[in-house]
Amino acid sequence: MDIVGKEYNIIPKNIKNYQYNSGTLNGKMTLENNQIKLYYDEVSNINISYVDYLTGKNIIPTKTITKTVNSEYSEKEKEIFGYDLFETKGNTEGKLTSEGINIVYYYNKKANILIKHVDIDTNKILDSEILYGHEADKVTIKSKKFEGYVLKYDNKDNKKIPNSTKKEKTKEKMKNIVSINNNEENKSNSNIIDEILETDEIVEIEEETNSLLDNSFQEYDIVMGCGNTEYIIYYKKR
Repeated sequence: MDIVGKEYNIIPKNIKNYQYNSGTLNGKMTLENNQIKLYYDEVSNINISYVDYLTGKNIIPTKTITKTVNSEYSEKEKEIFGYDLFETKGNTEGKLTSEGINIVYYYNKKANILIKHVDIDTNKILDSEILYGHEADKVTIKSKKFEGYVLKYDNKDNKKIPNSTKKEKTKEKMKNIVSINNNEENKSNSNIIDEILETDEIVEIEEETNSLLDNSFQEYDIVMGCGNTEYIIYYKKR
C-alpha cells in the first residue's frame, strides 16, 4: 500500500506527571524513515490552601498550579474579607521538586465586641467602646467609675454585686469587696463592716456597700465570638 504523501495527525498521549513539550504532530509520510519523536517535561503540582486556623476548614477552595519540575515559583497570600493572615506553612518560593510543594496559609477570623456601660434603670449608655481582635481571642474588660453611680452586674453571668438581706452573707461579701483594691482607703473601710452590721436597716447596709464599691473596679475575662458581639456592664445611681 502506497503511503507516501499521506497526511498524519498525532495526538500526544497523557502521561502521568509529564507534559507534552514539542515534536512534529502533523505532516506527510515520506520514503525516508518516518520515526516521529515527541518530547515531554516532568511536571509537579503546587497546592495552595487557605485555612481557618481555629476550625481547620478551608475558607476558599485549594488552588493547584502545575509547572515543570525545577522551574522557579513564587506565591503570595490572598486577602480574604473578614480574615487576617495568622501564619504560613511551606515554602512560598523556590524551585519546584518532583514531590511537589504544599503551601498552607492560616487565617484568623476577625471579631469585635461592643462594650456598653449602662444605667440599669434608664438604659442610658454612660459610655461605650469597641474592642477589635479575632475569634477565640481572650480579652479582659474592665468596669469604669462614673460619678454618682455604683457597679451592679455584667451580662455575662448576671452576677450581682453583693446586696443580701442576711447579715452574715452581707458581711462576707463586703469583705470580698474591700479586698478588690489593696489601697489604704479600702483597708480602712474594713473597720466599718462590723459597725454597719449592727443595724437591721437594709438600706443602711446597701448605702455602705455602695460606698465601698464606689472606688472598686471589676474585671471580666471573656472570649471573642465570631462577628459582632455586645457586652454590657450595668451601673445604678446611688
